[in-house]
Amino acid sequence: MPIPNQVSQVWYREHWPWILISGPLMVVIASLISAWLAYKTSDGLVQDDYHKEGKAINRIFERDERAREFGLSGDVKLLDNTLELTISSHSHIPLPPTLRLLISHATRVDKDQTVALTVTKPGVYSGRFAPLDNARYFLTLEDPGKTWRVVGIWRNPKIIKSVPLLAAIL
Repeated sequence: MPIPNQVSQVWYREHWPWILISGPLMVVIASLISAWLAYKTSDGLVQDDYHKEGKAINRIFERDERAREFGLSGDVKLLDNTLELTISSHSHIPLPPTLRLLISHATRVDKDQTVALTVTKPGVYSGRFAPLDNARYFLTLEDPGKTWRVVGIWRNPKIIKSVPLLAAIL
């Protein structure tokens, strides 16, 4: 029985139902946005051929061991959009006319790049690259035949302009 002198309103003109509906509605909207992001972006950390990569690890260890035997070490310097690599060998092996430097972003595959380095003077190589952001990068220097490799970690390339490369220690 209605209370006298009280005007009743329809439910959608009251503020309490809308306050109660707003919480679940925000959750539904957030879940739709999450589903859209999951569909549109790829997970760059998962490799399709992880089994093949795991089997190839022994060849990588052999390349590191060969670089250690040769006593290879280097230093990469950043000069504008050019990388300058100074490399030396304790065993004085002849170095090839070109080298390949892989610059791998720590988490984003789309930011990886390969730089072809050519000799500018004995023991010094240079090559052009795309600008890097302030992040962690893994550097891998290898010869064209992929018989040896030396590695390094570059943190904040915009701040730190030089990084050493060494044969990996097992």
